[in-house]
Amino acid sequence: MADEVTKKDLQALQSKVDKQIADLEKQAGGGAAAGRQIADLDKRLGELRRELNKGLEEENKITVNAKADLAKRLDKMDAKIADLEDSINGLGRALTEISKKVH
Repeated sequence: MADEVTKKDLQALQSKVDKQIADLEKQAGGGAAAGRQIADLDKRLGELRRELNKGLEEENKITVNAKADLAKRLDKMDAKIADLEDSINGLGRALTEISKKVH
C-alpha cells in the first residue's frame, strides 16, 4: 500500500507542475522585457555613438581649421623673417662699404 499513488499525490504533483509552468512563463515574460530593455539600450548606445562621432567630427574640423590657420600665420612669419634677414644682410653690406670709405 505504501507504493500506491493516490489521487491526492497526483493533485499535489499537478499543482507543483502548474506552479513551475507559471514560473517559467513569468520568466519568459521577463525575458521578453529584458530583451526589450537590451534593444532599447542598444538603440541608446547607437544614439550616443552617433552624438560622440558628431562631436569628434566637429572637433576634427576645428582642429584642421586651426592647423591651417596656424600654417598660414607661420608662412607669413617665415616670409617676414626672410625679409628681415635680407635687410640685415643689406645693412651689413652697407656698413662694410661705409667702413671701407672711412678707412
